[in-house]
Amino acid sequence: MKTSALFETDPNRDMIISFCTIRRAVGWLGIALPVVCYLGTLLLGNCDVLKASISDYYYTIMGTTLVGILCAALP
Repeated sequence: MKTSALFETDPNRDMIISFCTIRRAVGWLGIALPVVCYLGTLLLGNCDVLKASISDYYYTIMGTTLVGILCAALP
């Protein structure tokens, strides 16, 4: 039996697509996190220093954004 035929008749097909979409979204959040924190601090906080670690952004104006993205990315 072909895999594609099995996938088309699977009753959980919507759940599989949803799971893949969630995984993709978590990946994009992880990639965007350092960029969003740096640019947000640069534009909103008037701080042009690149922090040594992503955790240092917790103590900047982007602290709530950092926590929000981390909570959203928890599986």
